[in-house]
Amino acid sequence: MAQGGRPIDSVWKFFIKVEDGGKIRAKCIKCSAMISAKAGRLRTHLEKCSQSQLQNNFPKDDLLEILVPFNSSDTTIPPEKRVCHKIIQPKLNDFTIKTSSHQKEILDNQIARLFYACNLPFNLAENDVFKKTISMLRPGYTPTSKCLAGGLLDKTFNEVTTMTASALEGKDVTLVQDVWRERSYFLNSVDTGSYKKTATYCTSLAIEASKEATDKFGCKVVAVVTDNEQKMQSMRSKLKLLDSSLSVYGCASHLLNLLGKDITPSQIISHITEINKYFRNHHNPGALLSAQKGSLKPQLPVVTRWNSQLECINTYLTIRPFLLNILAQHEDVIDLSIANLINNVGLYRGAKNLYDQLKPIATSLDKLQGEKSNVAYSCEELMKLIQLDELKVT
Repeated sequence: MAQGGRPIDSVWKFFIKVEDGGKIRAKCIKCSAMISAKAGRLRTHLEKCSQSQLQNNFPKDDLLEILVPFNSSDTTIPPEKRVCHKIIQPKLNDFTIKTSSHQKEILDNQIARLFYACNLPFNLAENDVFKKTISMLRPGYTPTSKCLAGGLLDKTFNEVTTMTASALEGKDVTLVQDVWRERSYFLNSVDTGSYKKTATYCTSLAIEASKEATDKFGCKVVAVVTDNEQKMQSMRSKLKLLDSSLSVYGCASHLLNLLGKDITPSQIISHITEINKYFRNHHNPGALLSAQKGSLKPQLPVVTRWNSQLECINTYLTIRPFLLNILAQHEDVIDLSIANLINNVGLYRGAKNLYDQLKPIATSLDKLQGEKSNVAYSCEELMKLIQLDELKVT
C-alpha cells in the first residue's frame, strides 16, 4: 500500500540523508558536502557545485528539472542565477552527405575526363556495378550519362585546348607523325578517305598541320619527325626543299626495327615461327610443352610490335631442349615436318647466331624508346652499333 504525505523532492537524487547529532542532514553525492536537509538549500548547493562535473555524472533532464523548478513555488534561487540547459535535437543533415549543384558539376566533369582519357564506352555509366561503386564513394550522387557525348565532351575539349595553347604559346615545337611519349600534345588526325597516300599528299597534310599548330596554339614548328617508310622519306625531302630551316629526320627507334628485319634471314625466322605456331595452336602438343617444368609459351613475330622477332627466337632457343624431350617420349604425336625442324641442328645454330646479332639492336631500341631519349642519345647508340663485330658486313 502506498504511503501518504508530501512527495519527496526530486533534488534528493543528488544527496544522501545522513544523521548528524540527532538531526537529518544531506550529503552531496559528488562533493560530499554536508548541507541542511531543506530543498531550497539543496538547490542552492547544486548551483554552486561544478556544472561540468554535474553534466558528466547526471542526466541533463534531471539538471533541467532541478535547476529550473518552473512548477515550483520555491523562490530561494534568484532569477538571474537560474540556468537552463537546452537539449538540441540532432539534425538529419548530420547523418547524410549532401551534394550541391556546384559539387555535382565538378564530379560530372571529372568522371567525364575518366571516360575520355581511358577511352571507355559511354554505356558504362549505365552499368549497375559502376553506379554502385560511385554511390559507395559518394552517396547521393548519380553519375551522368546523357551529357558524356554532348555538353561535357565539348567542355572538356575546350578546356584541354586552352591548356595546350597555354603550354605551347610562343615555343618551338616538333611535329611528330606518331608518338608514344608521355609529354606530347595531340594536334589532329586525318581521315584520308579515297585519297591515295602519296608523298605529295602527305606533304600537303604536314604543311596544313604546321599551319594549324601555329594558328591554334601560337607555337612555331621547327622540326618534323616521321617513320622511315619510303613515302615518308620522300615527304621529308619535299618539306626540306620548301623550308631549308626546317629540321626533318626519321624515327631512330623505327630505323633500328627496320635494321633488325633486314639482317634477319627470312628462312630462319619462318622455320622458327612454324615451330612456335604449331605448339601454340595445337592442343595436345601445347599441353605436353606446358607440362615441361621451366618451359615458356612460344612467341610469334608481330609487325607492329618491335623486338617481337627477338622474343620469337629467344623462346625457341629456350624451349628447344623441352621439344627434344617431347619428341623422345611422344614422337607419334608430333607432326613429322615439325619434328624434322626441331631436330635440325643447322636451324638451331643459325637461330643462336641471329639472336647474338639482334640482341644489341633490341637493347638500343628499348633505350631510344625511353622518355628521356633525344637526338644526341640516338646518335650515340647508333655509333655503338656500328662498332659491333656482330653487325659488320663480311
